[in-house]
Amino acid sequence: MIEGKLEENKIVLEDRDFFDKGWYGDLVDERIELAPVEALYLASTEKIAVLKGKKKLSVKELFNLFSEDPEFMIKYYVYTDLRERGLVVKIGYEGSNFIVYERGATPHKSKVAWVVFVNSEDSACEIDTLAKISKLAKNIRSQALWAVVDNDSDITYYIVEEEKV
Repeated sequence: MIEGKLEENKIVLEDRDFFDKGWYGDLVDERIELAPVEALYLASTEKIAVLKGKKKLSVKELFNLFSEDPEFMIKYYVYTDLRERGLVVKIGYEGSNFIVYERGATPHKSKVAWVVFVNSEDSACEIDTLAKISKLAKNIRSQALWAVVDNDSDITYYIVEEEKV
């Protein structure tokens, strides 16, 4: 198990091989910086141990640390679902939550397959938000997915496309 250190609300790993094999996190100065959903996923699957100082944090402690974001849990459910399907998942940009590559792809060298926006079934979703994600996906020649998480933690994925007039 690889040890990571908690540094300013992100987890930092020193093992470059971990990045090359699983495409987790972002490589910054030969260190891997994990987003909260990535860190919790890797800790819950026992691939990493997270240290705060010299204390090893439990999965529950990590969850409590990261749950300041009210949407953290639904993002975690979607991230976990996509990873368990064997897909390569990276943290999104420009309003998207995740960008997803096909199985076996190499991020930054392969084409992005999906741009994913996550929403709870109890939360309103503005049509402008979906239009923005759709436009982003179209600009990078991929598909936009709207992941809706229901109250039973089930996920439904919807393809979002601009209507052709």
